[in-house]
Amino acid sequence: MEFIAAARRYDGSRWRHMGRSCLGIDCVGLVLLDARDIGHQVDDVPSYRRGANGYDVVREIAARTVPARLAEPAEGDIILFRESLYPCHCGILAREHGAPGDAPFWSLIHAHAKRGRVLEEPYEPHWRGLATHAFALPERR
Repeated sequence: MEFIAAARRYDGSRWRHMGRSCLGIDCVGLVLLDARDIGHQVDDVPSYRRGANGYDVVREIAARTVPARLAEPAEGDIILFRESLYPCHCGILAREHGAPGDAPFWSLIHAHAKRGRVLEEPYEPHWRGLATHAFALPERR
């Protein structure tokens, strides 16, 4: 899937609040740049502060995508995660196929502030427990 491949090109890029390039990128920037990299004309999100600010992140992502079902994930879904009460982080789901005979599993591609970079890691129960919303690029649904 093009959207996943675009996200993986930013792997290891340094995290930077409001960053919009491989020189520094945040979680929202990763989603926006990935969408643009595959040909979507996506408006940037207005300036925002770090951390949760009510449902601002939900509104901004929802304005640029279509709803998806959190309970029925699909490859390329954009998942929002809460930090304390409100959502303030997002990432992209990828479907991984391990060695032949292994069951497929989900991974999460995101720009993580605490780790200081873009990374891909298993979409484990920790992340599932923090997930609040799911969205997709318009033509996928």
